[in-house]
Amino acid sequence: MARGGRERKRLLRRGVPRDATDRLSAAEARIDGLSDLHQRLVEDLELRIAATTALITAQNEATGAEFEAVRAQAKEDYRRQVGVLDVVRRQQKRQDETFGARVDAVESAVGAIASEQATRL
Repeated sequence: MARGGRERKRLLRRGVPRDATDRLSAAEARIDGLSDLHQRLVEDLELRIAATTALITAQNEATGAEFEAVRAQAKEDYRRQVGVLDVVRRQQKRQDETFGARVDAVESAVGAIASEQATRL
């Protein structure tokens, strides 16, 4: 975010309107918030996967048909959680690309406004 603050000051010095730089800062803050949320989701899923793995290991000590049923369920839970983690990671990648494109568009618009204002002066 330090880079964003320096960039905002640079844009303000170039004559970009404060409201445009405020919108850019707000968009960057939303992106950071979503990235933090994604990280917490990934960490939660990784903990769930670790717990399921530990459950599978502990259940290896069980015997007979009960063990097989519990083991099959634990494996299914594990596969489902890994699948959810993959989906979350793919969604985050798409969001990162979308937000990156949006930030690029905002920066381009801010640059165009600055350019237009510079030509007016």
